[in-house]
Amino acid sequence: VRFVQDHIRYLGFESGISAYIPNSPGVVLKRRFGDCKDKSLLLCAILKTIGVEARPVLVNMSGLYDESMLQPSPLAFNHCIVQVFFNNDYWYVDPTLSSQGGVGGTFYVPQYGEGLVLRDGTEGLTNIDKPGNTKILSRSTFIIDSIGGNAILKVFSKYEGGQADVNRAFFESSSID
Repeated sequence: VRFVQDHIRYLGFESGISAYIPNSPGVVLKRRFGDCKDKSLLLCAILKTIGVEARPVLVNMSGLYDESMLQPSPLAFNHCIVQVFFNNDYWYVDPTLSSQGGVGGTFYVPQYGEGLVLRDGTEGLTNIDKPGNTKILSRSTFIIDSIGGNAILKVFSKYEGGQADVNRAFFESSSID
């Protein structure tokens, strides 16, 4: 998962046929970039080679929450993620997200609501469970030696879930300055 997320660049050319049909996993692996469909198909292929069941899932980045309100349309979906079946459990991963922490089954996934799992026999949308919470825990401590004297501010921040991923990516892409 981390190889595809962190070492295959996310780059989409959303025009022509490539907006709808993914490139082969071999091509994506060789050139080291692809869009969400390309990265999802590559991740599925890699997991399949090690005996892990994985399927692409079409989602809408704004979220699909009530399929009864939708008319069938190829325009209902604008992103692709992966459903993984491992240790008798389904979990989801967005291969376009980088710098994710955690282990399989605990990866933060944005609230996509429902998605269309691409496999034979699919007859409707699947609820995409979002593991864990995204939160920020912060504690500030002021140490004052005397009124009008020096003061020290200590700040402890702990980020979990999506907030941890966002901050990890920020620190990895920022200079020490």
